[in-house]
Amino acid sequence: MQQLDDGGIRWRTTDRRFEVRARALVQFDGRALPGGALDEPSGGFLLRRSRLLVEGSFGRRLAFRVMPEFGNGVVVLEDAFADVTFGRGAWLRAGRMRTPFGQERARLIIEQLFAERSLASQLTSNRDNGAQLTGELANGRLEYTVGVFNGGPDNQSLDRNPTDAVDVTGRVAWAFRLRRVGAATQGMALGLNGTTGDQRGTANAPFLGTYRTSAGTPLFAYRADGTSAGTTLAAGTRTRWGAFAWVHEGPFGFNAEYVQSRQALARGTLAGEVTHEAWMAHAAWTLTGEPSSGNLITPAKPFDPDAGQWGAFQLVARISRLSLDPAAFPVFADPATQARAATAWAAGLNWYVTRLTKALVYYEQTRFTGGLPGGDRPDERVVGIRLQLML
Repeated sequence: MQQLDDGGIRWRTTDRRFEVRARALVQFDGRALPGGALDEPSGGFLLRRSRLLVEGSFGRRLAFRVMPEFGNGVVVLEDAFADVTFGRGAWLRAGRMRTPFGQERARLIIEQLFAERSLASQLTSNRDNGAQLTGELANGRLEYTVGVFNGGPDNQSLDRNPTDAVDVTGRVAWAFRLRRVGAATQGMALGLNGTTGDQRGTANAPFLGTYRTSAGTPLFAYRADGTSAGTTLAAGTRTRWGAFAWVHEGPFGFNAEYVQSRQALARGTLAGEVTHEAWMAHAAWTLTGEPSSGNLITPAKPFDPDAGQWGAFQLVARISRLSLDPAAFPVFADPATQARAATAWAAGLNWYVTRLTKALVYYEQTRFTGGLPGGDRPDERVVGIRLQLML
């Protein structure tokens, strides 16, 4: 039996025990960078993401997802995992997936309020290979996850493990006053998450993160000249942890997150440890009155000009900051070229034409501390738009 709805194209058996779904995501961006940024990327238009999602379920216990990415002129495999459900509120996931560290990183890209994630997500890893166990207690109010992954560096995805080391990851979140308001889940939640492991790099693969602004401008990178004496390497324990909170009440939503990344380093005969910190907060107000949630807004009146319906509109604002440890300079990073901190603020308007189609227009400004010999890099200003379509 075949069906087409807002969940994509579905093929399933008549007894509904076996099902395969196919969906597509397209994100088309336009942006301008009006002066000031150093080594800024070009403006213009960009096919930011083009993804094909194939998901399926076999009975009540087994499910899978495969998701290739065709955006940015490259083809990569973002997701490829299988789920095994043990019972109500507990399941095992194994394969390639987003790691369960970082609240903003955990939110699906189609649900993000802005075109790109904040500076706080620079200290969280992206996709990795591994396995995790997730469960729910107290009628879904307490959620926990424990997992083992290869251990990707900050702000990177890891295709394969260059060493024998792994990272252990954990996450717990407690929700209060949870309730359903139409298609939205409202209430508030507090959570903690973290990851730790022993990671060591080489001159060819230092196994360290590099940080960028939301426009893709290089913000901070460690020294690297391809030699053992001149390249900063991961050289031992890396521990990352974070705390987060969210509140959704009526048309209002608020999210906040703090992240810390501590890494042992070595460069030639010199050794040390750095601790980088970042935080973010964003707020949203649905102007047309639809209830806020961590998911997509479902317009009460989907776009239909003939009927006088224009969808849902949402005002959004965000501030974030990334602070690099002073201990990184000058041995492990060059203070004449790398910023010591960055603060970004952004505001925008989101238009939900339908639940799965939306347009974004936003402005973001990033202020740097350091990054030039004897001074600060000029501010980066970005004016951007996005059209998102999911079938």
